[in-house]
Amino acid sequence: MIIVEEQLTKAFGTLPTLGGYPEIEEPPTPAVDAFQPVYKWGNEAHLIKQIKLFNEQGSSLYPLIYQLSNTDSDDARKNYTTTDLVLILATRVTATDLLNENRWAMSYRNILFPLAKNIETLFKKSPMFVWDNEFKKTPYPNYGGENNNESDKKNFTIDIWDALKLEFKGLKITNNCLGNFKY
Repeated sequence: MIIVEEQLTKAFGTLPTLGGYPEIEEPPTPAVDAFQPVYKWGNEAHLIKQIKLFNEQGSSLYPLIYQLSNTDSDDARKNYTTTDLVLILATRVTATDLLNENRWAMSYRNILFPLAKNIETLFKKSPMFVWDNEFKKTPYPNYGGENNNESDKKNFTIDIWDALKLEFKGLKITNNCLGNFKY
């Protein structure tokens, strides 16, 4: 049996840091302000507990890759599991009054879209994954917070995020090793 969360923990542990280095440097050397993505999974209650725990420890949970609970089906004969994977990529936002142009420049162009591209590269190049190269992405700027108004009841995070939802239908996850490839 293949456990989706265990395989994704291994795979996402190989993701490169984001930001913190000049684009022209070869190879890039991460600096102090580089961000290592953090992978977690579960439901809304677990997410809130994780955010509170990281806040109490004074450590950063961001950029966050949060896998929503999912259903998967195993094919023991072919040694893979198939899942409809939903990932939320998120950065914490403290400046809630930013215009979308500024938000796009800070969160999306520099962190969320490069992170999504790295996940896409991982799924394409690693023999651990088999998929049709299609996925859906939905941006959620200025999402969440404890003081949501009535129209924001679906927001389930206590931090305010710029987020990007990725949906991979029919992603096959195998027991194969990750393989060697460049992001």
